[in-house]
Amino acid sequence: MATPSSFASGSIVRVAGCTCALLLVVTALSRYHTKPLYWFEAHHINFLLSGSSTVFLASTLILLWRLVQQENGSVGISLHAQRMNLCACLLRALFSCGQGGVSALTWANASLSVLGSAALVAVLEPRVAPLLPKPGGGRFPGAAPESFPSGALFLCIVIAAVFGAWFYSTKDSSDTGRFFLLATAIWMQTGAMLPQRAMFLRTKRLPALTSLAFFLLALAGAMRLLMWLVLVAEGEMHIFIMVGDFLHIALLADFVALYLRTLGEKGLGGLLDGGGVDLSLAESV
Repeated sequence: MATPSSFASGSIVRVAGCTCALLLVVTALSRYHTKPLYWFEAHHINFLLSGSSTVFLASTLILLWRLVQQENGSVGISLHAQRMNLCACLLRALFSCGQGGVSALTWANASLSVLGSAALVAVLEPRVAPLLPKPGGGRFPGAAPESFPSGALFLCIVIAAVFGAWFYSTKDSSDTGRFFLLATAIWMQTGAMLPQRAMFLRTKRLPALTSLAFFLLALAGAMRLLMWLVLVAEGEMHIFIMVGDFLHIALLADFVALYLRTLGEKGLGGLLDGGGVDLSLAESV
């Protein structure tokens, strides 16, 4: 019989396979299209980036809504992952708003993403959650205890981003500060998937709204991945940042496959009525 730990079965092969396939596509594009195709303009890229940020915000708000509305709302959500996502939101906001001519929509999206992630961390944090009143009475219980070396992971990501920014500045540009912010934000969001996957291993069944939120997280990553492919087609190559987004998609690939399979078998109504996604079925995906 499949067990929750079966979610880890074959995950290394899936992650490596997805990453290699995506890198192969990018390498082929950069090799055979050395000159810009001039198919896309700046507003297309901004649309994909803004769309990705909006979908990520929707994912965060769904998780926050479930935590507020349900007694067991923290099931399947890693506090370590949400802390790292909050750091990623802060860095991404600094990157997006740290230049002239920023639109009101970008400011609003960046601000709401930071506020939403901060609120999500607050209601999960065991030292803070009991101090917060819950709508309808009572207090938030906070997230279940978990053990993950997120501090060491955070430090490794920052060090890698420093070296990446230094290499970028010597090769392409002197704007190392903004590159560092973006690289750290993307790799921080990717790194957040490691404690989240560890939490998946401990969760037998992921509630429907929670599973939808993680599916939207994958969709946000897919939109940003499409943005990178557009940039490659137009002659821009930022391999260090792109690999981070590729890994983010790869780490969510098996969950997305399981979510779509469950949705196809039960339909949306059946998924909501049936209690969510059974993670023990991941072995057969």
